[in-house]
Parts: sequence; C-alpha cells; structure tokens
Amino acid sequence: MGFSCLLQGSDTLTIQCGAMVIEAGHSVSAVITRDERVRDWATEAGLPVLSSGAEFDGTVDWFLSIANVDLIPDSVLNKASQGAVNFHDGPLPRYAGLNAPVWAIMNGERSHGITWHVIEGGIDEGRIVAQRMFDITEDDTALTLNAKCFSAAIDCFGDVLDALEAGLSATTAQDLSDRSYFGLLDRPFAGGVIDFDKPSAEILRMVRALYHGEYRNPLSIPKLVVGDRVVLARTATLAEGSAEPGTVLAADTASVTIATADGAVRLADLTDPMGAPVSAGLAPGATVPLADLRAIDAAVKETAKGDRKWAARFAGYRPVQWCEKRRQAGTVDIPVEGPVEHLAFAFAANVAALSGEAKVDMAKKADEDIPGVHLGWSPLRIDTSLALSDARAGFDAEMAEKAVPVAADLPARVPEIDHRSIPDAAISERGAMPGAALTFALGTATLHADLSRISEEQARLIADRIAHLAGSLERVSVDTPVSNLSLVPESERAMLLTEWNATEAPYSQDLCIHQHFEAQVDKTPDAPALAYRGDTLSYGELDARANRLAHVLRDMGVGPDMPVGLNVRRSVDLLVGALGILKAGGAYLPLDPAYPADRIELYIEDSGAKVIVGESALALETSADVIEIDTDPRLADAPATRPDPTATAANLSYMIYTSGSTGRPKGVMIEHRNVSNFFTGMDARIPHEDGSVLMAVTSLSFDISVLELFWTLARGFKVVLS
Repeated sequence: MGFSCLLQGSDTLTIQCGAMVIEAGHSVSAVITRDERVRDWATEAGLPVLSSGAEFDGTVDWFLSIANVDLIPDSVLNKASQGAVNFHDGPLPRYAGLNAPVWAIMNGERSHGITWHVIEGGIDEGRIVAQRMFDITEDDTALTLNAKCFSAAIDCFGDVLDALEAGLSATTAQDLSDRSYFGLLDRPFAGGVIDFDKPSAEILRMVRALYHGEYRNPLSIPKLVVGDRVVLARTATLAEGSAEPGTVLAADTASVTIATADGAVRLADLTDPMGAPVSAGLAPGATVPLADLRAIDAAVKETAKGDRKWAARFAGYRPVQWCEKRRQAGTVDIPVEGPVEHLAFAFAANVAALSGEAKVDMAKKADEDIPGVHLGWSPLRIDTSLALSDARAGFDAEMAEKAVPVAADLPARVPEIDHRSIPDAAISERGAMPGAALTFALGTATLHADLSRISEEQARLIADRIAHLAGSLERVSVDTPVSNLSLVPESERAMLLTEWNATEAPYSQDLCIHQHFEAQVDKTPDAPALAYRGDTLSYGELDARANRLAHVLRDMGVGPDMPVGLNVRRSVDLLVGALGILKAGGAYLPLDPAYPADRIELYIEDSGAKVIVGESALALETSADVIEIDTDPRLADAPATRPDPTATAANLSYMIYTSGSTGRPKGVMIEHRNVSNFFTGMDARIPHEDGSVLMAVTSLSFDISVLELFWTLARGFKVVLS
C-alpha cells in the first residue's frame, strides 16, 4: 500500500527522487523549496508548493529531506506520523555536517559515499537506512564529487523506498565514536590562502576541493595575497621547477607558476575578488610574501558568519556605473556643504540618477579591511522609485547596520552576479575607496574624486548637486518619489538652459560646400587630398576632375535645387561625382549600390531625379539621363577650369532619404548654408591642421559622411576612403 510524504529540497536531486516516489505509487502531499527548478517541476506535476519556513497544514506518513540545506522545524517534522529521512552527501558517521565532498577531498580521502538516514537525535546522528560508497580519483573536484553523490543517491533511492514501505524495520545505528562534524562556519585554514611551504599535492587537493564550477561555492576560493591585492585561483596543476617556496617561476596573463615545498604548481583561471579575470601581477623571480595565516584564519571564522546574508545580497547586485577610464591621473578632494544628516542620502540619489537606474548599489567602505579576509566594502542600496520616506528609511537602515564584513572572495563565489566590478560610487567614514570614481566621506563631508575615472569639472558639478539636494530635502513632501526630486542647482540650471544653448556664432552664410573645398585647393593644390587603395589625388587633381564633370552636367541641364543621383561605388570617383554635382549647381542624391534595387528605384522616382552620375559596372533601369563617370568620352574633352557658379548658399546641397522605419522613406533636403554652419561647429570641436589624415568609413547615405568627406577636404585633410 502506498504512503504519503512531505518533500523538502532545493536541487535537481529533489526532483528526481520526488518523481521516483510518484512512479512507485506513493503520493507527495506538498513540496517545500526555495529553488525555482523544483518549484516549476512541482507545479507542473500538480503538487502544492510551499516556501522554506512555511507551515504545512495537514499530516503525512513520512517527511523526506532531499538536497535540503535549511533547518527543519519540529512543527514540520511532527506532521509526519511515521518519521523522517534525510539525504546526506557523505558517509556517516565519518563526514557529518555540511560540504562533506569538499572536506573529503581536502583530507586526502581515497573513497567517499552518501547516506540516507533517519532524522532523529542530533544533526546527522540518526539510524542509517541506506548507504553507497565510491572511489575518489586524483582528478575529482567538489563539482565532480557532488555529481557522484547525486548519482549514488538516485542509485540506492529504490532501497530507501522499500525501507519506507516496510516501516524502517531494518536500519543500522551509527557508531558515533567514529564521528566527525563540519559545521556551517567551518572554512579551510586561512580561508584558502595558499601556503607555498606546503607540498604541491596538498595545495592541489585544496584547489580541487574548492572547485565548484558554475555553482555557488559555499566555503572559499584558493587565493594569493600580494600586498593589498587578492588574486583568486580556480584551478591548479603540477609544474616543473623548484626554488625557495613562494618564488615565482613563470607568469603570463592567464597563469602563474610558483615554487612549493617540494616542487611547483601552476595556478590558472585567475580572477579578482569580484570574479573578473586578472593576471597575478607577479614577475618571475618575485616572491609571494608570507602572510600571517593564523591571524587570517581567526578573522575568516568571523566573516563566515555573514556569508549567507551577503551571498543573498550579491545575488541581486546592481552596481551604480556611469564612469569610464580617462587618461588623466590624480585625485581631487571637494568639500560639500549642507545639512550633515542629509548629505549621504543626497549623494546616493545623485549617483543613482547618473547611472540611469532606479535601484542601484553603491559601496559602503568597511572600517576593517584585512587583505585575504575582507572584501573591504559591502553593497549599499538605494531605490529611487520609492517615495522619499520609504527610500530614506531603507537607505538609513543599511547605513546604520553594523554587519559582519564581507569575505574577500564572496562575490566571486556567487554565480548569479551579472556585473563583476565594484560600484563607481562609495560612501566611507573617512578617505577614498580604491577603485571607486567618487567616494563621499561622511566624517569630513568631502567628495573624493579619482581623476582617472571622472573629470574634476564633473566631480564639482556633482558636489554642487549633493549640496543642493541635501539643503532642499526638509522642504520636500515625504510622499515625493525620489526620482522626481530636483537634483540640479540654479547655477547648473543656468548653464544647461542658457550658457550651453548660447550657440550663436558667426559662420560663412555665402559659401557653398564646393567653394569651401575650392578655397583649400587654392591654398594647397599639390597636397594629397584623397586616397583609395592605389589611387591618390592631390587637391588640384581632384578639383580638375570634378570641374570636368561639372561642365558636362551643366550641359545636361543640371542647375540649382536639382537632385542628381550618385550611383557610384566607393572609389575616388565617388568624391569626383559628388563635387562635380555640387559645382554644376545641383544637389547630390546618394544611390548607394549596396542598397536593394527597389529602394534605389524609390529614391529616383520620389526625388524626380532626371540625371544620374553612375558607372559602367552598375546598370540601372531608369528613364533618367545617366553619365558613366568612368567611361563617358565627354569628360576627357571638358574644361578643367571651374564653371561659373549658379547655386548660392540658400540652394540645396544634398538630399538623403530616411531609413523608412516609420513608413515610406522620406527625402531630407539640406542647403549649403546648413553645411557651412555645421563646418563651423566642427571647427570648434575637432582639432585639425593642414596635413591631418582621416579615414572615411561611412556611406554617403548618412549625414556623418559630410564630416568625413567634405569638412575634411575643406580643412586640408588627406581623406583615406575605406
């Protein structure tokens, strides 16, 4: 006759064993889990799902704890009338407690096993229902040994079901005199800081024992402590060579080889404490300094108390980021005035706004920072989508919390982290936090700026914004969303609305694009103007060829405000064609040969272009008059002198069609004086002098090509056409 059970667990083993219970004709009354995969399986199977810690309303025959790391309250166990059975990932009584596969490898065991036992007495002390043993190989890691444990658990779960059907009539009591126990806070000695005075085999065992692949690592990651730097090592292999222990024998960007007590090991898959790849930063011949491992070990035991809290916090980590690396170096310290009690929150609200995200984490610099033990900071969250009162309450609570420091390697042990970098903004009691672009020091009300990440001008603007917001918070309704607060002081508002919009400047309102080019031709006729592969034209040569085309186009009827198609591949002829159309008085209409034929046909039809500058290799079906720029004999006989101008700055210079993403493509018409205005703006922004070189990469069908091709030629550049 089938039995009923309550199932609790949070891994794939929970699902597999739960399915076996049902297949054997028994019933699962409910599933308790904190894992989405288990929740999805149970829901699909039509089983009630409860969160960990929730009470089960009802009674069952058996309680089954399978891949469950949560403590089970007596109120839940009491719901099972016949008893409870737990899966343990180690051979009892030898490896009781948590993370048995890790400790077995680290201790050099040759075999391991799993145990199904009754939940009774102390933790993992109950009678054994079933047990399986298997070998540990030289290549096994925590990852592979855990997989073997799950496989063995499934392999003997049928025996467990038989035992449950028989009412656990045949079980074996544990010999607790042979018991060892590994608790929640137990960690490898010194938190995994590698002691190179140890034999290579012992170091390799520790590295393998702590390798969890892409799964969360509950203990620590092997690490080097080099001054204030901590470098984590995920993998290790034996290496050739010998020297004084701790001596670096070889190093590259991906690994470092270091001498041990009896040889050497190569450490690889190196990361920083956030889990981002790094090099060891050690050169051959250097020595890894000997750390005070006993002091580190004592401190690690304290940080272990915060691991669960901070692992959950980092799983949803969203660092505030908006800065980039700059060439400048140095720092600047900026005093910030305002009500002291509001300055930290005002700083947080401002950096959240800079990041463009509503819910972000800054760094709260720790008071205590021992390399190899502490990360040196903890995430500090602000949620600007909330009303001021709620956002402030949450932020102030985190600021006031005296939590256990974050372990040095904890972020790297959390696989859910999306951004493996520290926040750009930090809050400290005093001084700057290394790696942060901005640190607000509460004790001195000072904004510390790292000029390699942010300019002094930007930092001073932010300091003014902090002071402005802090001074206004008491006048703001507590129901106002933080995102609606005014962050900009009047001085900056005037800059944004008035100074930055005072863009009026004198520019040439009488010259056409080609006349800007012609002025440069007259200055430097022999200088190189245009290069494409093996072809190079001087300013004078480019002018002469464009003039010949212009004369022919003028004879074909081209004049002001007349669009002329330009269907030429990228080559020197592309520029000859565009300048020739402009010199003839027309407006060039790009017909990029890379575009679909129906798109080009639409441009010709919609623009009403009656003349097209093309080339012999590009056939067009059109009623327009086409001149092939590479073969037409009229060009050789045309004058090389400039034709008399017919267009003015108020006439069209070019016509470019939109992409059509909002419907039918639309032709946008630009006058010569618009381009002159643009040229003046570029003069103020882009340093240039005669002889400068620019590579032009943009299609003529996009406006940026005007900068790459025509502003450059009007300012004496050599244009290299890509």
